Amino acid sequence: MSARSADNGISNRRHLQVDAQSALQRRNGIALVFALDWLLLLIVPSVLLLHFGVVKREEQYLERKFGDQYRHYKLNVARYGLGI
Repeated sequence: MSARSADNGISNRRHLQVDAQSALQRRNGIALVFALDWLLLLIVPSVLLLHFGVVKREEQYLERKFGDQYRHYKLNVARYGLGI
């Protein structure tokens, strides 16, 4: 596998995580704008599900598939944006 195709695989996976996070942010914004308290209550379980059910599993998979190259990538790219 070439380095270029490995980068694309990592990048594509990271974009899927960002898309899921964007969906959560949009939902949270809608909840705040329309004062949907019940929707705000779903934030914590949603974030936990996203982090442990998707992100952590995805990172483990990518570390197995791409090894040190992915670990280096993780050091240079924020998981959730904003340096987190």
